[in-house]
Amino acid sequence: YRFTVDFNLDGKVDTMPQYPETPFNFGRPTVHGNGSNNTLLDGHVERVSFQALWAIDRRKQVVHSFWYMED
Repeated sequence: YRFTVDFNLDGKVDTMPQYPETPFNFGRPTVHGNGSNNTLLDGHVERVSFQALWAIDRRKQVVHSFWYMED
């Protein structure tokens, strides 16, 4: 996943170009106290802060393992 749009204007890209008019690509990562509750494939839920889940590297790709199937 590569973010290129800074939808909330905080200086960090947070949205993919495929959905440039939709903040956080239809996600709501700040709805629960600046974090989100994430349901994983095995059915358990983990709370992750917005900063951790939406962290990107210098190539503007997300780094949190929840974005990928390896976790």
